[in-house]
Amino acid sequence: MNKKEKGFLENNLYECEMSRLRTAAKMKDKKTKESRFVAHAAKFAAEEAAYICRNFGLDVEGIRAKAQETFEFEKG
Repeated sequence: MNKKEKGFLENNLYECEMSRLRTAAKMKDKKTKESRFVAHAAKFAAEEAAYICRNFGLDVEGIRAKAQETFEFEKG
């Protein structure tokens, strides 16, 4: 795998994790059926991206920690 592909996969995992964290936070505020569906879809997308990255030997936990740190920083 070249550097460009590796960067793409890492960025995709990061974006999926950020989406998962944001939708989970929104679901806590709005407990509607739609927000639950969106949160579950984001969770499954993040898990799928993590699975793919894990198969290519990328640092999944490091990327997740970076996303969590960024989310906490944005949240305030």
